Amino acid sequence: MKDSRMTIWVMVVVLAMAVGHGFGWTQYNDGGTHDISTTINDDVWVDYLAPGMGTTVNVLSGGSIPSPYKIQGFNDGQINIDGGTVGGEIYTYNNTQLTLNSGTLSSESFCYNDTQVRINGGSLDIVWAYDNTQATINGNSTGNLVLCDNSQVTMNAGSFGAITSYENSQIFMDGGLTHSLSVRGGSSRITMTGGTANYLQGFSNTQITMTGGLINADLYLAHDAQADWSGGNIGGDLTLQDRNILTIFGSNFTIDGNPVGYGNITSILGNDYSLDPSRILSGTLADSTTINNQFKIGNSAYINLVYAEPVPEPCTLLLFGLGGLVLRKRRQ
Repeated sequence: MKDSRMTIWVMVVVLAMAVGHGFGWTQYNDGGTHDISTTINDDVWVDYLAPGMGTTVNVLSGGSIPSPYKIQGFNDGQINIDGGTVGGEIYTYNNTQLTLNSGTLSSESFCYNDTQVRINGGSLDIVWAYDNTQATINGNSTGNLVLCDNSQVTMNAGSFGAITSYENSQIFMDGGLTHSLSVRGGSSRITMTGGTANYLQGFSNTQITMTGGLINADLYLAHDAQADWSGGNIGGDLTLQDRNILTIFGSNFTIDGNPVGYGNITSILGNDYSLDPSRILSGTLADSTTINNQFKIGNSAYINLVYAEPVPEPCTLLLFGLGGLVLRKRRQ
């Protein structure tokens, strides 16, 4: 009997060592709203095996789920970080909504299967977005975002770290400030109509379209990436590494002060871009932005200059309209 009790005790100890803190978890799956304002030393599961319930969990100021514990949203629920702290990882699946308004996500977040991510403030480490996850950035936050598998992000306002896209994912930049925008394979795209990024990069069969906004530093293209530029400003250099096409829509182009027609500008030496002499491309884009950029072209890459009549700015159009109105009144 004594030996049997000892055997059972040893088995319990071994099981405890193997399972660790995972003996249990806190579950919310009743369709209600639950506020976490204290420390929970346990995993938190939202709507596990309960699709359609729409349970909401708010991690409020004073609330904490410390590492190594994590929070997971499984089906249609909502997880809102409103001043609290999540020290462990976050996992979301199947139409879960993850919103960061304020507070801190200290570890990585992994979002799958049509998750919706809203970043309105606070600080985070990195968000990995997979499987058609949809993200929006509307406020100031720290951290990085990586998109994969047909996911997309729209940035409208605020400031953020680096945004990187893989595997047919898309970045839409209409406002705000980000450290860098980068597309790195699988037919991913960047569409920039406004806002500011420090760097703009395209790699491996990706597409960049820029009609507005500001790049503080360089545009860098490598490995079959292509870009169309018709508006907005790039403050740094234009670098095309190999097999890249940069199409620029505008007029009055010059290279090193000498007028050039429309068509292709190629590498001088036909080798690595770093060996090519630097040149200066000037002109006026289709949105009337004046450009004056140093550029280098490597190997078989080229810049394609396409004529586009500059479109007057709205203020200029308004002045033209007012002038016409005055002339008509005088004639009357």
